Amino acid sequence: MNDDRFRKYAPRARMMREGKLRAIKAFGSEQFRQALNDIGIQLSTFVFLFGVSERRAQRWYGGTEDISPWVPIALALLTLPGSVAMAHTAATMLRLQATDVEDPP
Repeated sequence: MNDDRFRKYAPRARMMREGKLRAIKAFGSEQFRQALNDIGIQLSTFVFLFGVSERRAQRWYGGTEDISPWVPIALALLTLPGSVAMAHTAATMLRLQATDVEDPP
């Protein structure tokens, strides 16, 4: 196994051990609920925009499952002006394309 690929992480690990760098706290259900509220979208809208299952989103919302690392990034992007409408349009177009497939002969 080549240790060179891990060498770039050594300074960060050393800084964490020395207390100079803290690990990022996990994004939990409380932050998830607050972000949805701050953005002004319902859980069902989040499910539609990002194509996650309703069941998984409910588990994230309720705190019974760890939230995927991409979720806080996606929610942060939704705070940009016009981003919710743009995401809704894109999600709608993708669903229309998925249903607009011709049946094989």
